[in-house]
Amino acid sequence: MEQPSINNSRDYVAKGLPDLLKRLWRYGLVLSRDPVMAEELVQATCLRALEKCAQFQLGTLDRWTFTILSSIWKNELRSRSVRTGQGVIDAELALVSDGAAQIEMNIFASQVLKEVQALPEAQRTAVFLVYGEGLSYREAAAVLDVPEGTIMSRLATARTKLGKLKEDSEFVKHWGKRDIRKISKPDVTLIIDGIVTRGSPSAANHALAAIRRLFNWAVERGVIDFSPCQGLKPPGKLKSRERVLSDDELVAIWNAASSEAYPFGTITQLLMLTGQRRGEVIAMRWQDLDLTHSVWSLPGDLNKSGRAHEIPLTPSAVIILRQLPRLHEVLVFPANRKGTDNPVSGIGKAKQRIEKCSDVADWRLHDIRRTVATGMARLKITPHVVEKVLNHSSGTFSGVAGVYNRFGYLPEMREALEAWEAHLTSLLET
Repeated sequence: MEQPSINNSRDYVAKGLPDLLKRLWRYGLVLSRDPVMAEELVQATCLRALEKCAQFQLGTLDRWTFTILSSIWKNELRSRSVRTGQGVIDAELALVSDGAAQIEMNIFASQVLKEVQALPEAQRTAVFLVYGEGLSYREAAAVLDVPEGTIMSRLATARTKLGKLKEDSEFVKHWGKRDIRKISKPDVTLIIDGIVTRGSPSAANHALAAIRRLFNWAVERGVIDFSPCQGLKPPGKLKSRERVLSDDELVAIWNAASSEAYPFGTITQLLMLTGQRRGEVIAMRWQDLDLTHSVWSLPGDLNKSGRAHEIPLTPSAVIILRQLPRLHEVLVFPANRKGTDNPVSGIGKAKQRIEKCSDVADWRLHDIRRTVATGMARLKITPHVVEKVLNHSSGTFSGVAGVYNRFGYLPEMREALEAWEAHLTSLLET
């Protein structure tokens, strides 16, 4: 296509900008979380677009201006030396097509909006560009100046979080289409009591806590005047899980995992070697693995703590990872369905098969992480190193101490995990 002259380009840009103002403002809001700053970003973007109109190519005005706004925002952050990441925005302002402060009143829509607001900035921005603006992965990657695979990974993580809402929520199951303003306290207690009656008091506690957060959020947003959960107490006595696998159980589960087909057996063994969360292992990306230096660099937006985390890989972990087939450009453990960019699912059923094969009862995948931590403590690994391996912020690294203690402890973490691997190897060889 013939490139227009500078004068024609300027006219085209000047005529097209008014139609983009609302979309640019919403994107500025997603980035800055500040309506006033969003306005300033839009103004700066328009001026920059008119100044750089010679670079414009027909048919790309929206993507081009999004790229300009993203660049201006990055420069603003550098000048302020501000690090962003976990803030929230008004999702109904940013994602509704006409920009009006309108919100769906049914339970499911409210819960989705709440969860979108809570996404880390990188994921939230990717969701906005691809699902809100309809950009392709490649176009969104160009706007944000990141690899296309990064966009795919961010969206996969966001979809995993949002996709669990409908299937996991007791309340969505019963109230999905109901008006959130019509839910009463008896409605809540009926479902909570039902969970207790079927013998799951702990699940009832979690369900009440989740729905309480949703209703409190709705009160803050002015959607409802008061929460129907007000005054309700947890129905079950809270008890932290303390299950630690014995040495014999570890051996049995490892051997059962060895007989389990790829990828779930491999995932289980990596959980045992790294002590990381199952969601983090399942969503592992090739680009985060440095097998030459035996390090797994987990970005902050892909782990529960929100902090970047470097995990030393033991020799056994490196061997396992080197032997894996590369079935996806980004994901180490991609879903089986072709054309999807989601991590693999179905580990719950695989765990049941491993449990049956190992003859080890009453354990969960998260118990492996607790067992690794307990095992390192028994090997005389100091508590602060164990916390670093687990990427915890409690104890030694909580509060102000966590902010100022920037020492990575990578050598100590490697020594700890290799000591744990040596213990596990000795158990397997006996």
